[in-house]
Amino acid sequence: MGDGDDSRFLNLWQEQSVAQLMSAFAKIPPPSATLRNKLDIVRAVEMALGTLCEPSEAQHTRRTDLDRADREVPNKGRVIVITQLQGESEILKLEKKLATTLNIVNKVASQDDKQIPLDEVEIVLIHASPGSKEISIAPTRRLYNSPLLAIEIHKVTSGYFLSEKLCQLVQTHYELAITTVTGIPMKEEQNANSSANYDVELLHPLAAHADFLKDKDGCKHDSSSYSKVTLKWCTPRTAPTQELQHCTAAHRITPVDINSRPSSCLTNFLLTGRAVMLELPRKSGQKLLSHMLASHGGEIYIHTLGTGRSALEDPPSISEGSGGRVTDYRITDFGLFMKEHLLIPYNTEPRTGQSHESKMSGGGCSNDNSCPTPLEMTETAIARSTLYWPLVISATAVYNVQSHLEPLLSIIVKPQITSEQVIECKKVILNLVSMEAKGTALALSSVAAVASGLGGGRFAKSGPRKEEHYRALWAELEQLLRLYCSTTEHEQVLDCLLECRRTEGHQAGTPGTGAPGQSTANCSGAGAGDISKNGVAVRSELKPVGSYSGDTSGTPSSPSDDQRPKRLRVAPDLLGKTSLLGLIKENQSRKPATSMWLGLNPETRKATLYQNLKEKQLQQQQQAIKEEQQIQQIQQQQQAAASVAAVIQQQQQQALLPLGHYLHVP
Repeated sequence: MGDGDDSRFLNLWQEQSVAQLMSAFAKIPPPSATLRNKLDIVRAVEMALGTLCEPSEAQHTRRTDLDRADREVPNKGRVIVITQLQGESEILKLEKKLATTLNIVNKVASQDDKQIPLDEVEIVLIHASPGSKEISIAPTRRLYNSPLLAIEIHKVTSGYFLSEKLCQLVQTHYELAITTVTGIPMKEEQNANSSANYDVELLHPLAAHADFLKDKDGCKHDSSSYSKVTLKWCTPRTAPTQELQHCTAAHRITPVDINSRPSSCLTNFLLTGRAVMLELPRKSGQKLLSHMLASHGGEIYIHTLGTGRSALEDPPSISEGSGGRVTDYRITDFGLFMKEHLLIPYNTEPRTGQSHESKMSGGGCSNDNSCPTPLEMTETAIARSTLYWPLVISATAVYNVQSHLEPLLSIIVKPQITSEQVIECKKVILNLVSMEAKGTALALSSVAAVASGLGGGRFAKSGPRKEEHYRALWAELEQLLRLYCSTTEHEQVLDCLLECRRTEGHQAGTPGTGAPGQSTANCSGAGAGDISKNGVAVRSELKPVGSYSGDTSGTPSSPSDDQRPKRLRVAPDLLGKTSLLGLIKENQSRKPATSMWLGLNPETRKATLYQNLKEKQLQQQQQAIKEEQQIQQIQQQQQAAASVAAVIQQQQQQALLPLGHYLHVP
C-alpha cells in the first residue's frame, strides 16, 4: 500500500491470515480531507514487483539443487492494484511508467543472486469510483510492447461491490467456482423456537463441477463470467462412515463470507463429524444427489458423487439396441465357439522343405509348397465349423433344442467321422422320431421359425402347433446335414434322416407314408452307406455344397423320381449360404485396405509397427526448433528492453547532476 514515497508493506509472505490483514488496515489513518494531490502508485508497484523477485521455498530448493541438470526457475507473478484513475490519458501514461519500472526491477534482480528476474507479469488495475462519479473507462486487456507485461483494467463501484469484484478475480485467476447451498435450516438468533432457511456460498476448485460444465441442464448459472452453481440442502446423516459413497473427487472449500452467521453455523456443524448431501434442483422427476459436504482432519471438503453408473456395478441389461434385440444373439454359443477354436502364435518356417520332426516321423509335406500353413488350416477349420451358424436364436430351431440333438451337432461338423460316431448320430435321429411319435413338445420360442409357411419366420399370435414345430426342426436339420455332407459317413447320417422323413407330410398314417416303425427299422439296420428300401439299394449321392439349391435331379448318380425321397421345402432367407468366417471376410473386403492391417507387407505377411513414428519425431523436432526460436526472440526483446532502460536511467542521472559538474574551475 502506498502513495508516492509513503509506501509500505501491510504483511509479509508468511503473514497470510485475515486477522493480521485486519490489524494492519486498522493502523492506517484516514486520508486527509484537505490535500488533493494525485495518487502515485508507481512506487508501490515497484515494491510489489521487487517482492515478486524474491524466490519462494520451492524456487530456492530448485535453484540450489546440484543434482538437477536444469536449474532454471521460471518466475511469474500478478499484481492487483486498487486505485482511482482519471481517464484514458492517465492510463496510457501509467502503462509506460509500469513498463519502465518492470525493466528496472528485472535489471536489478539479474545482478542479485538472491533474486530471480520476472519472466511474465500481469498487472490488474481496478478503478474504484464512487457511485456519484462515473468515468468512462473501458475494461480492456493489453500487452505493452512485450510478452513480459500484460495490463488488465477493471472498473467497479466503491463499497461492497469491490469485494464481489475481488471474488470474481480470485475465481478467474485460480480456476475456482462458487457453490450456493440453499435451504439450510437454522434457528433464529432472537427466537430459538423458530427457524428460517439461509443460503451459504462456498468457494472451491472448479473441478468439483466438471460434470456440470459438460451438461448444464438443471444448473443455475449466474449472469457473470464466473461459474456459480446452486445446490439444495438435504437431511444430514449422523453416521457417514457406515455408508460409503461413490465419490469421484474431493476438494477443500472455504466460505465466501467467513464472518457471517450462516457460514459460521455451517462450518461448525460440519466440523462435528456430520455429512450433508447436496441435491441438484430439478423441476420434475426424482432428486439427484450430486455432492456431499464432510470434514476430514479438521478440513471441510466437497465430494463430487458419481451420478452415473459405477464401474463396480453389474452391467445394465440391454434388451434393445441398434442391431436388434441384443438378448436374442447367441452370445453363450459364440463364447463356447471361441474356446473351441483358440488361436495360438506359431513360428513360421520356410516352406521349401520338411522340418526335422516331420522327417523323423516319416510324414510331412513335399517340397512343392503344397503344405498348408497353420493359418490356412485354421481358416479351413473355422470355415467348415461355421458353414451353418445362425447369429440369432429367433432364426433357428435346431439350436433351440441342442440338448436333444447332441452329440449329432458336435460330430457332423467334423471333416472325418468314424462308424461309431455315425451310429451315435443315427440314435439322435431315431430319438427325435420317437419324440414326435409320442407327441413330446419341443422347447421352441415363439419367434424361432425356420420352415416356410409359418408366417414368414414368425408364428401366429395363437401359437404354433407341435406338428409345425417338428416340421421346422426337420427342415433345418436336413439343411444342416446337407451343408456338412462331405464323406461317405456323413452321407449315411443324411440318408438315415431322409429315410425317416422320406415323405413331405411326415405324419404317421397319411397316404404315401410308411409306418414310423418301418422307417425306424430301415434307418437302424442301414449298412455302411446303403439304405434298404423294398429290396432296392438307394443312396443319395451328395457333394459338399455351400448352400442347398433344392434340386439335384441332374446328378448322374441320383435315383429316379419314384425312388428318390422327396426333399423338404426350406425357407432360403433363414438358412446360411456361406460360413460365418466367409461373412466376416466379405464384410472386410468391402472396407478400404487401410482399415485392416496398417503397414502390412503382402510379400512377407508382416506388419510394421509404429508407422508414423518418424513423422511424429520430425514434428517434435520442428516444434522444439520453433520453441527455441520463440525463446531467442523473447531473450532479444528482454535485452532490448534492458538496454532501453539503461539509456533511460542514464538520461535521468544526467538530468539530476549538479551544476558544478559542468563547470570547470581553474
